[in-house]
Amino acid sequence: MEPDDSTFSRLYQALVDELRSKRDHLPNSVPAQDPSQATRYLLDEEIEFTELALNGLESYFSRKLAALRLRRNQLAPILRLPNETLSSIFSFASRSLTDYLSAIRLLLTISSVSRVWREIALRSPRLWTRLERSPLPLLSLFLTRSKQAPLEVAFDTSYTASGARFSSCVALVSPHAHRLRRCILRCQEAEVFKSLVLLPAPYLEILVLDCGPYFDIQAYDYSELFLHPFAGHTPALRELTLEGVFVPPAHRIYSNLIKLRLSHIVYTRPEAMRDFPKLFEAAPLLEELYLGRLYFFPTPDAAPHASWPPGPATHLSHLRTLDIRHITPESVPAYLLSHIILPPTTRFTLSMHTNLNGDIPDVTSPFSDTHSNRLPNLSSISALFIENQGFQYVLRGDTRQSSGSFSLELTANEWAPMLATISKLGRGFSMPYLKSVHISDLKSTIHAEAAIAIRAFLDRHSSIEELELDNCHSSMIEVPLMTNPQHICPQLKCLIIKGCSLNPTKLIEIVEARTKPNGSVLGSRSGLEADETCLESLCLVGCSMLTEMQLSALRERLSVTYSQERP
Repeated sequence: MEPDDSTFSRLYQALVDELRSKRDHLPNSVPAQDPSQATRYLLDEEIEFTELALNGLESYFSRKLAALRLRRNQLAPILRLPNETLSSIFSFASRSLTDYLSAIRLLLTISSVSRVWREIALRSPRLWTRLERSPLPLLSLFLTRSKQAPLEVAFDTSYTASGARFSSCVALVSPHAHRLRRCILRCQEAEVFKSLVLLPAPYLEILVLDCGPYFDIQAYDYSELFLHPFAGHTPALRELTLEGVFVPPAHRIYSNLIKLRLSHIVYTRPEAMRDFPKLFEAAPLLEELYLGRLYFFPTPDAAPHASWPPGPATHLSHLRTLDIRHITPESVPAYLLSHIILPPTTRFTLSMHTNLNGDIPDVTSPFSDTHSNRLPNLSSISALFIENQGFQYVLRGDTRQSSGSFSLELTANEWAPMLATISKLGRGFSMPYLKSVHISDLKSTIHAEAAIAIRAFLDRHSSIEELELDNCHSSMIEVPLMTNPQHICPQLKCLIIKGCSLNPTKLIEIVEARTKPNGSVLGSRSGLEADETCLESLCLVGCSMLTEMQLSALRERLSVTYSQERP
């Protein structure tokens, strides 16, 4: 309900009369010689008092509204929260932003919302502990506002930018190295961040020192840049990444780690090979271990070979993931594996490179029976995948304990090394629990001879119950028909064929040889021996050469799933 004009008129007249009564000096009389001038004088006086009244009212009502709004805002739920809770909200909001500039803008905005919010932000040092590459005045401001809170530093040159600004950032933060909690430094030149790793870092939990892989930059074990990082005092360090940075294997920096990643390091010292296992002894708590692009070039008498003893071995009882990729020479992984004992559930990946002249036994030697007691997960493989990925051939195995616990990745410029490896696989170590084999993308004529190697591999594993051929050469389809003297994979129950060129007559011949007619006894009108299992199911996907009559003939023998198009 709004007041009418008479109410405002009375309020106005009362206010003007109050102002008139308080005026110190009023003229005794209005000039009379000119009536119009006298009227103008009275109007000017009325305007003056009206303006005074209006200004006073505006000032009063502004203060009154501000006071009312402040009281109302103080009743808002967010302003009833404790300051500590608001500080946590601000921290969560800023750290949820992956883009650093957006996080900076958010913090500066929060500091400008109100006096209370600004005070809370300035009294919350942890809001200002995230430091990335930015103008030096801004970095200095954050260092000041962070007070003595642990810092999270991430400086990255992206392998292309000049290191000048990077070095300035490092120099500004170096005096605060004792406050580091997370430190990520990526720069082409390790000397640039050396000053930041000289002093003890009692709060450091995560450390990444990355000088590669720009043009495959590598560190050498004769480098003395990081012989004693952080003065050997990093008691809280749990995750460490060294790429293109060498730290001696027995250094105390490894002692409490749960995650370790080493790559792009060249070892040339004669004792390098024998000293490297000291790293396992120094880090018994490891849960994740990655070793990649490590190059060992010791003298010939220091190179590992079969006559070397396998131990002593360190039991890495907490290790969940072991990833070894492209370590030179190929004999090194076997040597390293001989110095560790893994839990049965460790997820293990081995990626190696070989060529036509490569020593294939060296590739399979880590899986020999001499290591079976230290790599128990390998002998429990239940599914094996053989894949062609262009010039990279991948053998990947799954175990009953955990999916994907064993993976062998072999890169080769020629098909022959992979072919020889497949034919040898299963001789070096047994896979008594192998139930399924999946073969994919062996489709060119160069892969036609793979059928012989696949046959040799399957012939050594009579426990296989499922065989999948995906986009493979037609010669692969005939593998289940082979006998030696009995059928390959005598326990085969399921055959899956996807995207392959089929010879319907040959397929029917395979099914008839591995099944029995409905209602017949074993051995009647089939090629099965008494101790062999009937093929129970056939899955055909993306194979469009079968007629309805041929499908009907197949369905008289077993369960058939058929789809002309691949999903």
